[in-house]
This record gives sequence, C-alpha cells and structure tokens, in this order.
Amino acid sequence: MTKSYDREVAKLADHIEFLTAKHGHFTIEIDFAIVTCLIASLQLALRHPGNKGYTAKTMRGFIEDLMLKLDKSSPGIAALLRRGDNPALDVPVNV
Repeated sequence: MTKSYDREVAKLADHIEFLTAKHGHFTIEIDFAIVTCLIASLQLALRHPGNKGYTAKTMRGFIEDLMLKLDKSSPGIAALLRRGDNPALDVPVNV
C-alpha cells in the first residue's frame, strides 16, 4: 500500500465516523429469508483470508447481533446459522 492510499482510507474512515455521529442509526425492514441470506453472504465474505481488520470485526459483530435477534423469535436459529462459519460443514457442489 502507498502512503497516498493510506491517507485516502483514513479520510474515508473519518468521514464515515462523522456521518455516523451526524445521522445515528436507521431502521430497515427485511423478511426472514433476506436476513438469513445476508448473514450467509457475510459469513462467506468473511472467510476470505484478506478480509481482516475493522470491517471484518464490525461485520462479525453485526452478524452476531442479527442472529441473537432472530433467536429471540425463533429459538435455535442462531445455532443453525453459526454453521455457516464452519468450513467443515460445507456441502460440496459441482460447479
């Protein structure tokens, strides 16, 4: 990485912090199928060996929060969704 790139990333991070402080949280409504697909997609993205650092940590926390919220209405679903973090449980497919 170059120093110029690092400065741009730092500026972007600062701007995101500013926007978060300014706007706070927002609410979206999505159905159960979409939230489970979102969790699965994020789990897959987080398996990439280069996906480390702040964004990966933030998304892992986000996934955990989502799973705990789902588990309140559907007990046991979090345990099922956590299987997506375990490569040993992957089902091979012919592509």
